[in-house]
Amino acid sequence: MELDSLTSVSVGYFAAKNISVKVVLREIDNHVLVEDLHKKVLDKIGVNKKYHCYFAVMMGKRKPTQKLKLTDYIPSSCKDLFLYKWCFDLDIENQLLEDDVACDLIYYQARHDLKVGHLTASIEEQIALDELSSLNCSKSAFVRLCQRLAGYNIVVIDNCFLSKQSSIFTNHLGTPCKVTLSQKGLCIITDEDSVSVSWSRVKHWSVDHTGAVFTYTVLHKDDQANNTFREEKRICVESKQLDDLLSTTHDIVKSIQKNCSQLAFFGSMINVEPDGTKVWTNPLFGYGSLT
Repeated sequence: MELDSLTSVSVGYFAAKNISVKVVLREIDNHVLVEDLHKKVLDKIGVNKKYHCYFAVMMGKRKPTQKLKLTDYIPSSCKDLFLYKWCFDLDIENQLLEDDVACDLIYYQARHDLKVGHLTASIEEQIALDELSSLNCSKSAFVRLCQRLAGYNIVVIDNCFLSKQSSIFTNHLGTPCKVTLSQKGLCIITDEDSVSVSWSRVKHWSVDHTGAVFTYTVLHKDDQANNTFREEKRICVESKQLDDLLSTTHDIVKSIQKNCSQLAFFGSMINVEPDGTKVWTNPLFGYGSLT
């Protein structure tokens, strides 16, 4: 039996001081809908409705552990909720910077990311950032400089393991790794090695929830001398964050598609194998040069 009532939920957000916003939501069996929470938080902060889709509610601040889907129901007692920018296209982000409220959120998130080391600046870049701060230049100018830094608009999925099903990094199977995702592509990083793959070289990806394995099938260089990509390889990672890997992959690919109208995605590009594994064909595969 569903019992409706009202409850209040707090969500933190990036600002000059540690701050959170509390909103009242409809509660069903001690749970609230993330879509309602997302909308009310952004409305209360004052973000323009057309920019709501470029922000997401996540678990955790210093190190977010989960991006909540709008369709999720979460316990109304849930703590450590935080609002993050969720935009991978710099052209769109620069439009957000024209909105004072959105610009504030992005600016203070950038400062936070610098503080915790998610963004890394060279000595020259740090001097330039310090100069902007001391001169009280616009927040948008500070963000535009941060956009050039290593780590900007990159999502990091930690605490993964290289599955024994992988056909890349065969000397490191079973070892810890992390996955980074951006518009440039994906990167698998172990303590000893790393491999980067552009989205044009990713043929498809799949999720095996039974074995908690996420697989990217990619074209790999089989002829280093001629720089050709002919051989299919599998990058398989074990992770408790399969949903985050999947949603981030989809959101980044969609952000690239918006600038390439001919790269449409069709329902026929999703298949389910006999063992229940779901496979998505990459609409960006082969687009542009395979680099």
